[in-house]
Amino acid sequence: MNWGWKIAIGYTAFALFILYLVYRTTGVEFELVTPDYYAQELAYQGQIDKRKTALTSGLDLEVLIQDGQVLVQFSQSPGEIEATGDLLFFRPSDSGLDRKFQWEMDESGAMTIGRDAFERGQYVFKADCIFEGKSFFVEKPVFIP
Repeated sequence: MNWGWKIAIGYTAFALFILYLVYRTTGVEFELVTPDYYAQELAYQGQIDKRKTALTSGLDLEVLIQDGQVLVQFSQSPGEIEATGDLLFFRPSDSGLDRKFQWEMDESGAMTIGRDAFERGQYVFKADCIFEGKSFFVEKPVFIP
């Protein structure tokens, strides 16, 4: 086999590889983070202010996985807690696995969610709550085993 055939085979193999890559990329689904992404982007300054309030107040939320339960609680219990708001477990890889909950605390100041409500994987925990008349926002990564 001379060098002309080798170049032709190499070029054909390269072209087939590129066509295979194009075929594979057409099957990938691309989603915006949320359906109203642009509207949320315009209201982002309010979220920054809520984060600052959370940092200055000293209250932080923890997400713990214990005994088959997902436990959401304040890191420092301020005593009797009255908080309202939304808790979102955002799944970056699949929006169908996002989980949203209303804030419902038990007598110990924690919220317990069954582990079976989640698929195994990486989530971003987002809490948008009102505590003692102040709005605050907490966001942190969480891995659900």
